[in-house]
Amino acid sequence: MRLHSHLLASAVVGVALYPRAPLRALLVTISGVAVDLDHYLLYALRSGDWSPVGALRYDRRRGH
Repeated sequence: MRLHSHLLASAVVGVALYPRAPLRALLVTISGVAVDLDHYLLYALRSGDWSPVGALRYDRRRGH
């Protein structure tokens, strides 16, 4: 899954599970995006580019 897919899916799940607890819904959303941190770390170590913007650009180029 890609970053925007994780973000959207985890936000929907968070709101569905915790409709009256926005903090918990936010934590579910953050947890869903945190799985992408290992991909970012691998990109940064391989390329030497520690910029999150650079990682997003690389991901977009790779996806097309």
